[in-house]
Amino acid sequence: MKNNYFSLKKLIVLLSMIGFTASAQIFSVVGTGTSYNDQYTYPAPYGNWYGGCRTNLFVTAAELTAAGVAGGAQISSIGFNIQGLNGAAPHQGWNMKVYTTTNTDPIASAFYVGTPVANSATATATGTIGWNQTALLTPFIWNGSDNLVIETCFDNQSYTYNYSTYWETSLAGSTMKSRWRNQDYASNVCGDPSYNQSTTNRPNMRFEWISPTPCSAQPAANSIITPTFAICPNSSVTIGLANNYTVGGITYQWASSTTSSVGPFTSIPSGTSTIYSTPNLTVGTWYTAVLTCTNAVGSTTATSGLVMVSPIITDVVPYYESFEGIHGNNELPNCSWSASNLGTNCLTYITSNTGGRVARTGSKFASFYYNPGGTRYFYSNGIQLNAGVTYSASVWYETEYYGYNNWTDLSIMYGTTQTPTGLISIASTNGPAISNVYKSLSNTFMVATSGVYYVAIRATGTTGSSAQWLTWDDLSIIVPCEEGSSNTPTLSLSANTTSVCDGQPINLTVSGADTYTWSNGTNSNVLSEMPSIATNYIVVGTNTLTGCTNTISQAISVNPSPVIVGVTNKPSVCSGSPAQLTGLGGVTYTWSNGALTNATVVSPTIATSYTVLGSNSYGCSSQAVVSIGVYTLPSVGATSNVSDICLNEIANLTGTGALSYEWISSTSSIVYQGSPISVSPNASTTFTVKGTDANGCKNTANVTVNLKDCVGINKYTASTTGVSIFPNPTSGDLTIETHNTAAKTVEVVDLSGRVMLSATGSQETISMNMSSFANGVYYVKIQSNSTTEVVKIVKN
Repeated sequence: MKNNYFSLKKLIVLLSMIGFTASAQIFSVVGTGTSYNDQYTYPAPYGNWYGGCRTNLFVTAAELTAAGVAGGAQISSIGFNIQGLNGAAPHQGWNMKVYTTTNTDPIASAFYVGTPVANSATATATGTIGWNQTALLTPFIWNGSDNLVIETCFDNQSYTYNYSTYWETSLAGSTMKSRWRNQDYASNVCGDPSYNQSTTNRPNMRFEWISPTPCSAQPAANSIITPTFAICPNSSVTIGLANNYTVGGITYQWASSTTSSVGPFTSIPSGTSTIYSTPNLTVGTWYTAVLTCTNAVGSTTATSGLVMVSPIITDVVPYYESFEGIHGNNELPNCSWSASNLGTNCLTYITSNTGGRVARTGSKFASFYYNPGGTRYFYSNGIQLNAGVTYSASVWYETEYYGYNNWTDLSIMYGTTQTPTGLISIASTNGPAISNVYKSLSNTFMVATSGVYYVAIRATGTTGSSAQWLTWDDLSIIVPCEEGSSNTPTLSLSANTTSVCDGQPINLTVSGADTYTWSNGTNSNVLSEMPSIATNYIVVGTNTLTGCTNTISQAISVNPSPVIVGVTNKPSVCSGSPAQLTGLGGVTYTWSNGALTNATVVSPTIATSYTVLGSNSYGCSSQAVVSIGVYTLPSVGATSNVSDICLNEIANLTGTGALSYEWISSTSSIVYQGSPISVSPNASTTFTVKGTDANGCKNTANVTVNLKDCVGINKYTASTTGVSIFPNPTSGDLTIETHNTAAKTVEVVDLSGRVMLSATGSQETISMNMSSFANGVYYVKIQSNSTTEVVKIVKN
């Protein structure tokens, strides 16, 4: 891309003659050619062989300086040197416009578009042999650095001949020095930028100007203006000052630095003008200038400006180019693009033009020009392409309306260099490229090895017909990802089951791609889930080489699980006691104790949790837990005050470890309640006591009372209190010896508990008479000092 131009701040100073020191008019001629156009040929500023003519003439600042025009000069008129009138008619509507520009090739592909700094009055111009000066309505100040474009135009609406004007031929330094449009009966030859021609020939010109006022003080502060964009490597650019001085006598010394904006700077011996054209640059470079007034003491150093250099650009697919990033005609999208004849046969445009030259999208596009005939190329910047990927390349093209067939081929190609050598065809028209509307040219392709490739747009044209331009736009390189494309992965998805119960796990496995993304965000090729509702699992597989994706899914149905409840009739039991467990909510049941019915009976000895697994008609199951608490059995004991007794004697039995007691004899059906109890078995007997605690839990203990063979027992002595009762058995009189003088009560009680006799006193011996009592067994109960002694006696 030719980035060796940029827009400097344009100084348009329209000054009147008031305020300028009177100076003599000076004439400076640019061009020394002695040949001239004839009555039919161009460029001819006075050329009405075609009725009307618009002309652009490009003059560089260097040419003006070489002709003696000083920076700050006030230019008031520009003239052309007429060699012969050739009988041509006067030129109607003749006018002149002057433009300033820093562009080094401003009319390479089209008429210059901008704001004029000066213009003439519109009038009828009648030429005379020799210099014919056109006065500007307002003189303009030339800053000493800008290039000029001088435009002339007129429109006679009928033709005679051209005035012959002296010119210079084959000028160098830019691709075009003159551009013109000549047209019979044109509706607006001066405003229509369409069909035009150009050349390196240019008429000689004479500039009338006044010298600037000499400087008298240190130059005012200034700064360097550089391009706002990066230029291409190995390109040059012309730079200048932000502000132009309108006085003379100022010297300029340019300096450069590749280190920083503050230097160190190195003086440039050739940089002594108001502008400076850099050498071809490969790295970013800062420039400054020291400005000195020769009539005063002191210099000014301009603030430095940076010329940026673009790096080599390599792109990846997808790659699109529609030229919307270019800023001017005949620019390329970036520095890494190239064209075989840029500005001549390979052109780019920022606005529409004639002959089918319009953009397909946006406003910018490219064209091939047919003359001279031959094969031309545009080359893209480098694009990384990978082996194993199928790419699709396309471009859109059109020609003019009438269907001329002199464009014999249009092709999309690729290669490893930006040359025709080794190019491989992607797509071709395989014959004339003809279309009055945009038409697509496309095809797919693959590269053998991965690397950086250049895409070429090639056109072959002849001059035999009138399709002068083959216009194209919207180059595209993409990776097509349609279903079935080799770029798109073919996915396979398997599941361990497609129907599960709520809360049960599933495993899905996908294959066929490089990476995967499931609908829940998982990135593995295996997905493990426990769905609670019917779910469609979706996975996107990606081919990492092509970037193409494919999608596959698997629906999983979910059956409901039963709500299982376990209950018990007794949340807590005594150790070893039964409790009933019942399962609810299922069709079938399995208990942890092995039971297979909905109800089961358990007798835990410790606190135990029982699990029931219930299943419904879908075969889905859930479980519940029933816990049974266990009370420890009381530690019941049984004791007797004596281990052996004689017939009709009494033994006292005591139960311990419980709250209530129930006694059962092994030799009779009598049940005794409470503790202690008195018994008088008539045989050796084991007594079982059942003790009950606060939780209702029961335990038992045994105590045996042995019956001895006793004869003539007359006296019984209690083992614990020393009480003696005699005779026993008795026929009437009964003596009770307590061996203490404590207050006491003595009662004789029959087997039903009825008190038969009672005596109270503190004497040691108490006598009672039982002669009136029926024969049988009685109890003597002695209570003293909170103690009780019960003795069985026999009345006979």
